[in-house]
Parts: sequence; structure tokens; C-alpha cells
Amino acid sequence: MNTATTRDIPRTARSEPRITIYGPKECPNCGQAMVFFDRNSIAYTKICIEAGDTDHRYITEELGYAAAPVNRGHQP
Repeated sequence: MNTATTRDIPRTARSEPRITIYGPKECPNCGQAMVFFDRNSIAYTKICIEAGDTDHRYITEELGYAAAPVNRGHQP
């Protein structure tokens, strides 16, 4: 019988992905995304953005998005 321990599994497979939601403070679509994640027990972080701030420039200039929400998954 083969048995595996957590040491046999790559580190990225052992940890849960992290999700970041970028959107303005008042964002109906962000709210829908958060309800979905809550109902499915998916952990997330909400980052409120305003036009021109660092996070807004990150999602528009670096990631190329123009509408909210922007949901990003991250593997540790």
C-alpha cells in the first residue's frame, strides 16, 4: 500500500489559493462576487479602489482591466 504525506505534495497544492477582489466601495458586482465566495466558503480579501490610486493603476495599467470587480487568484 502506498501512503503519501504532506511532504510528498508540492507546497502549492497543500495551500489554499488566495483571492483578492478589487473594486470601488459601492460596487454591486463586487457584492455579488462576495456573496458567491461566502456561500461557497471561499476566503477572499476586498480592496476598495478609487480612480488614480495605486491599486486602481495596478488593475488598469498592469493587468489591463477596465471594469469592476477584478477577482485575482494567488497561489502562495
